[in-house]
Amino acid sequence: VHRRGLAVAAREYLGWDMPKDLQASDWGVPALSADQIAYAALDAVAAPLLWHRLETDLHAKGRWEAYVLQRDAIMAAVEMEKAGIGIDIEALEEVIAEWSRKLSEARSLWQEETGTPPLETPNQVRQWLSHNLDSEVLANWPLTETDRQLSTSASSLERAAHLPAIRPLLEIKRLEKLLSSFGPSLRDRISPVTGRIHANYLVAGTKSGRWSCRAPNLQQMPGERLAPGFRAIFKAPPGRVLIGADYSQMELRAVAEISGDSSLRQVYEDGLDLHSITAAAMTGSTPDEVTREQRSRAKPVNFGSIYGMGAAGLAAAAWNGYRVEMTLAEARRALDAFFRKFPRLKTWMRENADRCQQMRRISIGAGRVVESAWEAKGIRYTQCCNLPVQGACADIMMRAVTRIHCRTHAEGVDAVLVAQIHDEVIVEAATELAAQVQQIIEEEMVAAFLETFPSAPVTGLVEIKTGKTWSDLK
Repeated sequence: VHRRGLAVAAREYLGWDMPKDLQASDWGVPALSADQIAYAALDAVAAPLLWHRLETDLHAKGRWEAYVLQRDAIMAAVEMEKAGIGIDIEALEEVIAEWSRKLSEARSLWQEETGTPPLETPNQVRQWLSHNLDSEVLANWPLTETDRQLSTSASSLERAAHLPAIRPLLEIKRLEKLLSSFGPSLRDRISPVTGRIHANYLVAGTKSGRWSCRAPNLQQMPGERLAPGFRAIFKAPPGRVLIGADYSQMELRAVAEISGDSSLRQVYEDGLDLHSITAAAMTGSTPDEVTREQRSRAKPVNFGSIYGMGAAGLAAAAWNGYRVEMTLAEARRALDAFFRKFPRLKTWMRENADRCQQMRRISIGAGRVVESAWEAKGIRYTQCCNLPVQGACADIMMRAVTRIHCRTHAEGVDAVLVAQIHDEVIVEAATELAAQVQQIIEEEMVAAFLETFPSAPVTGLVEIKTGKTWSDLK
């Protein structure tokens, strides 16, 4: 509910007002002041006093299991931060130079197409759109949620990509974003001591209990669609490889178990691909006849359905997340077809939402909750559908990274976790041990899933690839 921190917890539980002004003082001086020593000592005193209160609360409120799960994952998170992930500095410099060159070209092309300097602010883009789009397009243009102005997001602008000037504008926005987020700022995050990126992981750092990452956020590193080849800059050093292991359709598998929908569960029992099945239903074909593009169109339908989206939400999510165009009628038909196939899932979603609204809280995973009182507008239907599934997946990932960390240490294997990205873990290992480490990772990820859902089918559950760079793992 509040910003996390020792001072906040001490105020809430102990009634202490812990001043934090010395936090920014110089702790590198030869001799600490008496005030600095007292400040540090107070932190040490607060921790055990808080624990005596918190331990009781965790048991009383049914949160103990969630606490243990998160506590046990801390060592794996510390290991990932300390190890860091390798990065090819020269390759990053080449990428920055290439992005800068292409940005200059895009700005020149815009000027050629429009006769005006490149647009620099959202309001300038809105004015340009207002003067250059016809009335019908403007009437249906997406609006910002806060002030209901024309949206200038890349996903919105791509709807007008038929206009010649929009293409360089999109390229300008894409490259400016890449350079500001993953250019010099990423270079500045490379440790001068290790030459690696040491990101900061927050165990259960999101509302659902999923991990978050910062400084830099490796979970937001652009993929092939936005920055082709970019992830190849993350590279194992000589004599070592990266091993990427990804849970296949974990959220869909999790909701099958949570909802008790036997038809959805059977899909995974039979080792089938739900995206191909949904695509076949949408196109009137068989799963074997589904094309790659048709399968991509099915992904937002599957995920939008299990998270309680309506037709409008699905159409927006399909475009924003997958660049798949869907009309409201198409989205509505797709949702209806999905739930005709999996009716028990739909029933669970409604019943669970009613139960959450009645209890004024959403129960998540191993014992976390979201209280209605914590939400500005109360808990929403989509949250009631989304958070239990994401929370269960968070539990699985915490168990997986903990198990992989413990197993590699117990067996003395030359392998270390270097990243955790959504449903994926990345391990760096000695090249000659790649096959052994792959086996360890797969066994522990499957075991973590079964620890969460003991009777779940696990055919095709984990997909593993090995390579020298992050790009090689996809």
